[in-house]
Amino acid sequence: MLKRCFRRSSRALQADSPMGNTAAPFFIPVLCYHSGAISGISYETNDHVALEQDLKLLARRGYQILPATDLVAILQGKIPRKKLSGKRLVCITCDDGRDLDYHEYNNDRWGTVPSFHAILQRSKKWLPQFLHGPRAVSFVIASTKYRWRGRTPVPGKLSTPAR
Repeated sequence: MLKRCFRRSSRALQADSPMGNTAAPFFIPVLCYHSGAISGISYETNDHVALEQDLKLLARRGYQILPATDLVAILQGKIPRKKLSGKRLVCITCDDGRDLDYHEYNNDRWGTVPSFHAILQRSKKWLPQFLHGPRAVSFVIASTKYRWRGRTPVPGKLSTPAR
């Protein structure tokens, strides 16, 4: 994920005058992970592995996590852009609001898969955060009509992604 992001700037937020703000432009990658994306134990086949490796790479490159809530505040002009000067920032998001965002998963084939929450908590040791707020946000589809489209929820079991 991260390797693709740095090659393709279209995956990152570039803002130069949101809502009439004429401050200097800035570039903040917004990375998205899917906790249900587990089909192996490598970077390419497991977003949990990718998240942890990406967070370590970001730390080595001098990045800090910018909570998405603060990015919104910056875009709304509630936080001055000058606070971004000289900072290397990145936002982390998760899609689908799955159980695996917060709970580890024991997979018969690949062993224990740590939750995104556990990975993000561990990353506090090596990756600093700029401003206060959640290290990541999770986006969910609230409508049961569309959330389970193509899948059948099983009570008491973690659901599997539609493929």
